[in-house]
Amino acid sequence: MNIRKQIDLKLDKYGVVILPEMEAKESMHLIHSLGYRPTTTILDPWYNRGTGGVRDDYVPYILNIINTIKDNTDHLFLWGFPEIVANFVNKVDKPLEFVTWLTWFFKNCPSVIRGWRSSQQACLHYAIKKAKMYPENFFNAQQELRFENNQMRFIPGPNSLKENSLILDYNSKKEQTGQT
Repeated sequence: MNIRKQIDLKLDKYGVVILPEMEAKESMHLIHSLGYRPTTTILDPWYNRGTGGVRDDYVPYILNIINTIKDNTDHLFLWGFPEIVANFVNKVDKPLEFVTWLTWFFKNCPSVIRGWRSSQQACLHYAIKKAKMYPENFFNAQQELRFENNQMRFIPGPNSLKENSLILDYNSKKEQTGQT
């Protein structure tokens, strides 16, 4: 069975397809050559801080990948540590435009100095000018009714700052969340 048919079968059955591991540019060329246009593309590259390697040309390297994707997606999400993704805020070319910087943090995260994970993550969201944003997924019941009746002066979206407790499996619950 050819690859297009395999992808179509999985899309019909699951609504999503996860391609085998390959270079990001290679997968985007494959998707484009098969005639698909993803609504959303998510890039979660290594963060150029030791694990996964460090590249002196990291920013141009990631921009090259983004330039391969930018004409064939409605939304692009670039994940990473804030100090890494900050390098990309004003560097992505049209037709993609910067939408927002999403961030979340774990206020009870142990110190990075002791070799533990970062307490903050970031995601840059880019989209083409006419990309659908799907804010209705975040409406309360009253907003949903107003939206359906065309009675909203503006359409609110989700908060861009999320706060969560970090749950570590080798600490007690009290240490993790301050609760008993």
